[in-house]
Amino acid sequence: MPQTLEELERELAQLQAQLPRHSIKPATLARMDELEEAIEKLKKAMEQKDLTS
Repeated sequence: MPQTLEELERELAQLQAQLPRHSIKPATLARMDELEEAIEKLKKAMEQKDLTS
């Protein structure tokens, strides 16, 4: 399901706020990586769209 940049950034911020100081679960780190990649991809797509408009 496609998400907006705002939704992705909000979810990432929520995950980061919930991180314990120690023993971060691998699934949490993996989700954060996925979100960061999706955010970067969406930002690049938005930049490309602006360049071609």
